[in-house]
Amino acid sequence: MFRIRDYSIDDACELDEFIESHPNGLLYYSAKYRKFLIEITGAKSIYKVAISSDGSIVGVLPIMSMEGPYGSVLNALPFFGSYGCPLAVNKEAHDSLVEDWNKMVKQKGIASATMIANPLAPDLISGVEFNAQDYRYSQFTALPKDGDIEGEILEMVDDTARRNIKRAIKEDIEVIEDSNQLPFLEKVHRLNMKTINGLPKPSKFFGAIDTCFRQGDDWRLYVALKEGEPVAAVLLLYANHVVEYFTPAITDEGRKSQATALILLKAMTEAAKIGYSKWNWGGTWPDQEGVLRFKRKWGAEKNAYTYHTYIANNDLLKTTPKQLMEAYPQFYVLPFKLSGIQGKLEGR
Repeated sequence: MFRIRDYSIDDACELDEFIESHPNGLLYYSAKYRKFLIEITGAKSIYKVAISSDGSIVGVLPIMSMEGPYGSVLNALPFFGSYGCPLAVNKEAHDSLVEDWNKMVKQKGIASATMIANPLAPDLISGVEFNAQDYRYSQFTALPKDGDIEGEILEMVDDTARRNIKRAIKEDIEVIEDSNQLPFLEKVHRLNMKTINGLPKPSKFFGAIDTCFRQGDDWRLYVALKEGEPVAAVLLLYANHVVEYFTPAITDEGRKSQATALILLKAMTEAAKIGYSKWNWGGTWPDQEGVLRFKRKWGAEKNAYTYHTYIANNDLLKTTPKQLMEAYPQFYVLPFKLSGIQGKLEGR
């Protein structure tokens, strides 16, 4: 038997221990990441935990809520596709958390609610109320366990990646860890996003990294130098057995010298040496073939995972993507393919 209750800050240590012990545990379920999301989005946390008869945590459903002109939007979870479907010890605890979610999405004042599958177990998102679906591709690289780790990584990646590494070495690129280069990362990240007309991470993101996570344990910033000047950087987050490829940035000079390739080789090698077994490249839109190809050449395997959305306020269907992003920043409201249509969606 299980009971579902609201998460309390007193649960933080036990929650993180539960996540670390779970084979599908990821950073996104952690108390640290909850604090991080609150700080950068200003959203309300309504996390749920499943409690066993002995009082221990046996499941978690991380939920954030944002108020807006069309009502409340629920995400599990928001912010660039963070995952948040139930993480539980068994089907009974999972189903109890899903049942609580299904009741929540039908409450008065809810505009839409989206649950994102855990890509380590994409089939476990079941029984969720929805009337719209979307999907992304996850890509994970399995890191070597022992032996000549750098050599094994070089064998694992394709010829293009190896050529890029050789080019970076020939260009005298030096890779270091330097947490003081967050301002460089932010500046160049914004320039990169402007170039591709992409959505940059908010300024609060770069400050919250150091206040919500422990440098060296939870996050590292690898920087590529050419003649002593930074030309590329990659921000990585670490939890349980998984490294999260979170935010890259590169200058024109860094791109010419293939600096990121040498960063990746060094970061993957060092992560494997301290016991990390998976490298998560993050979610990719199906039409981003160039991004999919880049990750694939670094040994990543591709799998689809779903977004289950329940749209309660059909006025959302009359909006544009721009209106939705302005009304609910950092939150997923509905698939953009449904934005601007005139219609009505019923429950599943």
